[in-house]
Formats: sequence, structure tokens, C-alpha cells
Amino acid sequence: MEADIARSIGEHIGIVIIIGDAQVGKTNLMTRLTDNYFNLNYFPTSGADFMYKEVEINNINLSLQVWDTGGQDRFASIFYSGADFFLFVYDITNRNSFENVHGWYELIKINEIPKKFEMMLIGNKIDLNKIREVTYEEGMLLAKKLGMYFLEVSNLSKNNIDDVLLLLANNISIKYSNSI
Repeated sequence: MEADIARSIGEHIGIVIIIGDAQVGKTNLMTRLTDNYFNLNYFPTSGADFMYKEVEINNINLSLQVWDTGGQDRFASIFYSGADFFLFVYDITNRNSFENVHGWYELIKINEIPKKFEMMLIGNKIDLNKIREVTYEEGMLLAKKLGMYFLEVSNLSKNNIDDVLLLLANNISIKYSNSI
């Protein structure tokens, strides 16, 4: 409904879905991208949540609708069909969350999303580099293998968060400018 209202007044909406295991930082990534906010306390997402970020890029007014899924595949797949961009998030201090990216990727592929979309692999919590379990090179190799962009970030320190936002906004705006 909101998407229809926004489109009718001339805005472009880019739908971004954040997926990954529980406790990798999906909620804080969403709040950093949209409100530049970080919460030190962990509150699990039940189902899904979303927030908006208004940006102007390439002379296009864009409203990014950023969805945080609950880290459970039964919730995530409900929201996939309209996505413009998927952010696959893992915790660099948790090897299992990195290894589970394959499962999240397969979940996207089996849903046969009709719309063209982009993907980014995000290694989160680089502020905890001293207890890292996944190397930068491993993340880069996986992203290349799966055809994704790749960045490592820290939601806590905001390191590279602006780069994620810029890449999202730029790619989605190009998609809209090519369709005009």
C-alpha cells in the first residue's frame, strides 16, 4: 500500500532485504543505514521489520525500504519477490554464520524471484578483528563465487556503512534511470 502511494506521487522505492543468521547484526545494520543509530543491547527480531531512508542520488529521489528479517528462513522468503537488493550478512567472529551464507543464497535462488536484483555479502563486526574467525580473503572469494559485491563493516563504529548505503542507492537509482 505505502509503495503504491509513494509511486503515485513520483518517488522511486528501492527494496533492500537484509538476511543472515541470528545475531550477526542485521537489525543494527538496518538502523545504521536508515537512522545512523546503533543499539548495544540485543533484541531478536520476530518475523521482520523495516525502515525507510530517503536519499537523492543521480538526480533521482529514492526511498530505500530496508527490511530486517528475523534470521529464520521461514520469515525471510515472504519478502523476497519485490526486492531490488539483498544484503547477506555474516559475523566475522562466527565461522558458522559465514558458512550458512550458502543456505541463505540457495533460499533466494529456489524462490525464483521474477525481478532482477543485486546482492552484496557483508562481513560484520570488524571492530572485533582480534577475534576474527573468517578472513577478509575468504569473504571476498565467496562473494566472487556467488556473484555479489563485498564489504566488511562495523555497525558499532560505522566503518564502511556509508559505502554500503552509497552502493545500494547508486545501483537502485541506475536501475530506475534506465527504466525511464
